[in-house]
Amino acid sequence: MFKIRYLKVNYEDKSIEPSVFPFEDSVYIFGHNNVGKTLLLKAIDYVLGKSDMILGDIDGFENIYSFEAKLLNETRTLFVTRSKNNEYGYKYSEEDKDYLTVDFEMYKQEITSFLGCKYSKYFEEFKIYSGENLSFRAFSFINFLDEKGFGNLINIFTRLDNYHNQKRARNLMTFIFNYKNVIRLIELTKEQAEILAELKDFANQKATYNYSLSLIKQEFVALQIPFNNDDSLQSLQESFKTYSNNFHRKSTAKINSLDDLGILMRISCSLSEELKYQENLKRQTQLLDNRNVKAKKLLNAFKELALLDDSYSSYIDDIDTLIKRQIFSHEILSIKDFEKTIQEIKDKKSEIDRQIAICQKGLNKDSYENIYKSIGIIEQAFCDIEKIPNLSDIADKEKRLKQIEEQLKKLRIDFDSTLQRKFDEIMLKLYKELDGKVQFASDDFKQKNFKILFDPIKITLYGERLKDGSEDVLVKYIPGSMARETTWQIIAYLAMFKLIKENFYDLPLMPILFIDGLDQPYDEEKNSYPNIYKF
Repeated sequence: MFKIRYLKVNYEDKSIEPSVFPFEDSVYIFGHNNVGKTLLLKAIDYVLGKSDMILGDIDGFENIYSFEAKLLNETRTLFVTRSKNNEYGYKYSEEDKDYLTVDFEMYKQEITSFLGCKYSKYFEEFKIYSGENLSFRAFSFINFLDEKGFGNLINIFTRLDNYHNQKRARNLMTFIFNYKNVIRLIELTKEQAEILAELKDFANQKATYNYSLSLIKQEFVALQIPFNNDDSLQSLQESFKTYSNNFHRKSTAKINSLDDLGILMRISCSLSEELKYQENLKRQTQLLDNRNVKAKKLLNAFKELALLDDSYSSYIDDIDTLIKRQIFSHEILSIKDFEKTIQEIKDKKSEIDRQIAICQKGLNKDSYENIYKSIGIIEQAFCDIEKIPNLSDIADKEKRLKQIEEQLKKLRIDFDSTLQRKFDEIMLKLYKELDGKVQFASDDFKQKNFKILFDPIKITLYGERLKDGSEDVLVKYIPGSMARETTWQIIAYLAMFKLIKENFYDLPLMPILFIDGLDQPYDEEKNSYPNIYKF
């Protein structure tokens, strides 16, 4: 059984002998106001490692240099000390003259080890579950019932005065009352952390993917391609492929309907290419004409030379044959009327462009060239995505991450009612001991189906009874009596000790309850307080 055997106070003034306050198994400290009862509790809390307490800021501790405490369990003794300058130390024997000086974390861990059992299965699991390297201080909110929090059944633990403590308390309540799911929660939380770490490594690739995907969706909107925000990449590719195929149709001659903008643009682009081709042929023909004229002039010059010397005659004949063949080839090409062909193409394109202009009246784009630009942007974005080597891994891991988040959410609220019912039974059994001794307890047990119930999610208490005059309608309520509320609160603290020690034996919970100002909520004239104190 863990005990604090004494508290020793060392003073700045060395001429003052240290004060030693011995403690038995049960301690009651009494006296008038402002004589230091609450200060004694603060001193104990300080030497036990309360982190947010500055000794010099507390009125009444001005001349105190350090505190020491002797701790006992079934097999060991531990001596601890803490100075106003936050110097920490411990030793194992009173014969040891000096304390071993350690840092704050080592100090807490030594006391934690002293409190813990040989096997710390539950504590290790709880540390993994909470994600913190915890010490016994994580459970100290169960050890203190402060006067300022008496009768608060909405938040029964008075030390839950900030978000950090509230988070720890809720983690502990979930761990205890939802333990059947804790192992699975730990496994999923670990997997979640691993996936998040892997996705962090893929951050640059993911940034490229997100940017390309947003670009694709942006251009989809511009091109009026229907899609949903949660569409898969494959679905977007299929939608784009359908649009692109319709836009770049190959067989336009057989299409009778000319109100399809994609078809019209394809025809217009085809005519533009044909126009370029015909104009190029025309220019080549003109060049050949000029070349043939020059060739004939050159041939005539050669013939004049041949008149001067018969030996050139055979060469002149060969050149003449070559030039005639070239002219013949050109004449075949020149049969076609390029002017007429080009004009026909221009007329067709003009008509198609007119129809395109009609179709484009309902569009936000200025011209079909912009549509080609959007198509090019989309194609490039898909190409950039395909270059990402771990894209499939990223998608799979993100899908798994979403599944884990949903499973965690479900498991965290899927409480097993077995321990909760057991806790309620412990509270009712403890309260039953006051029936016949304390008037408000006797009044409560006169109510049909009376119970005190605990909500581990909200960490609140409430009463339940049958509605007056009814045999089946249950009423949940918060009592209006400070004495009754404080008694229920004390019982919840005691029930928590019992439940934890019976079911989670190696959690480092100090089996000590400090109550500051126990007499305040009670009326001695009605004999409530003496019976509560005996209880």
